[in-house]
Amino acid sequence: MREEEPDLFDAEMAAQVRQMLIDGVDAEAQFAQDLLGGGVAGLSVADMRSYLEHVADRRMQRLGLEPIYGSSNPLAFMELQDVPELSNFFERKVSAYQVGVTGSVGFDEDF
Repeated sequence: MREEEPDLFDAEMAAQVRQMLIDGVDAEAQFAQDLLGGGVAGLSVADMRSYLEHVADRRMQRLGLEPIYGSSNPLAFMELQDVPELSNFFERKVSAYQVGVTGSVGFDEDF
């Protein structure tokens, strides 16, 4: 949107995006607290929050905005699991096909 309609992306929009990311990080961090509060070997709530902050900062930078948190990535292995680029369903190349099953299907009265 920023490239297509640059006039719409003003200071107010930037502030809204910033607040949405802050709210999102807070919500996800609370979810992590609920999920990991009892402890999970090798993954702490603090590390999860830092990772969420790191991702939010990267999203801000991709939009050409200043990072919010300045957090580093404590979960380096997550770089391999990064969120894939989304594409338009109709523009994607089909990479998997379903195999048809031959035969017949019958339904009895109980079905």
